[in-house]
Amino acid sequence: PSHASAHGWFKGTIMRPNETISGRADTIIRSTPTHFHVTIDLDVRINDRPHASRRWVESFPRNLL
Repeated sequence: PSHASAHGWFKGTIMRPNETISGRADTIIRSTPTHFHVTIDLDVRINDRPHASRRWVESFPRNLL
């Protein structure tokens, strides 16, 4: 379809003797008649404190799709 969207997420945790590291990634994919638009947000926490975060935003032409 020319206008559709999907949202997904993943959460992972690593437990070590002195720390707990967790990460969550949220992804949204939207389509228009000419492009796919992708947004990914990443959040990393160590011992439940913010450690790093990043956002990626890209658009891709719908070549033959």
